[in-house]
Amino acid sequence: MTENKYLETILNYGLLPQQGIRSQLIGDSKKAVFYSKGYEGVIAMFFMMIERFIEYRGSIGDIHIETYRNFLAMADQKQSQNMEVSQVLKDAIYREEKIVEMVQSVRNAPDWKNFLGEGVCLKLVGICEEDKIFESSFYNSWTYFGIIPENISLIALKNLETGEILTSKYDVIHFMMSKIPLERMRVLLYDNDRKEQQRKSHLLWQIMEKYYMDHRNHLEYYSHNYELQEISLQSYFDKEKHKIIGK
Repeated sequence: MTENKYLETILNYGLLPQQGIRSQLIGDSKKAVFYSKGYEGVIAMFFMMIERFIEYRGSIGDIHIETYRNFLAMADQKQSQNMEVSQVLKDAIYREEKIVEMVQSVRNAPDWKNFLGEGVCLKLVGICEEDKIFESSFYNSWTYFGIIPENISLIALKNLETGEILTSKYDVIHFMMSKIPLERMRVLLYDNDRKEQQRKSHLLWQIMEKYYMDHRNHLEYYSHNYELQEISLQSYFDKEKHKIIGK
């Protein structure tokens, strides 16, 4: 998932390893190219971002703010006693500072959709696994290598009756949800007895279950009326640029 404002850079340079806003939201400090595998991976990561947004609005956000204040107080106390602040404490302060910045950004946003913003979904091929410098889970995969522009395309939806093209990442995710039932996500995410016992009280499951239920008619419509289509980045960028000039 990415925002339209980054497409020109991606078109010119591809995807470069970095830590973006979504990585920060889920607490991932690596500099990498992040992606999800298959419909299931996209759906899981989508709901995990919403889950973290809700957590940061509540008690978990409060805990990080308090932790950051405590670390700062510890550093101040050491300095007041002419003691050296350890690198471990400095690293902890920096880590919590970044999380607190994200907490504040989350709390300043009207809702999760506004925070995540509009954007598109990209399809990647040719992901490099050279020297096994590569780690993976189906919903949060990453590579420390860049992805060249030629290996990136944009995923859109085409209306089977009218030919209308939808490019919003939310439309694409809803189509994927229409093809992957909630039960499939339950099996993938809660695949052992301990997880299954905790499932119904788990915030992620509560969010996902409610979203599927609230949007069931909407998802059924997407399932029957649209199909996925790949668009080259160049053609999409040219079309969007033409729209802006036309205004």
